[in-house]
Amino acid sequence: MSNQIKVYRKNTEEITCTVNGLSSLSGYTGYLTVKDEAGGTEQFSINTGTSDGSITNLTITFKVSPANNDIVAGTYYYDIVVSDGTDNYTVSQGKYVVLESVKYS
Repeated sequence: MSNQIKVYRKNTEEITCTVNGLSSLSGYTGYLTVKDEAGGTEQFSINTGTSDGSITNLTITFKVSPANNDIVAGTYYYDIVVSDGTDNYTVSQGKYVVLESVKYS
């Protein structure tokens, strides 16, 4: 998965990643967290235990809603983590770039 995700402000976005290094994600929950800076204020978080996320085999999918993407255009930071409550694995991290949308500016 690329280390940069680009989205348009107030748009729905589907983010998919494949986990390598584990034989199964059974018993794991996936988390997508976006912060204003590394270690900074959380802008939003989604997990696969809700209707906004799912795990199929080794593929994790997050559906980012327009409400979640209703943040000021700019560069944020994300990480995707899988956890079984004991073990945590960072699958991907990088920049989450919110672009201004023409219609919803």
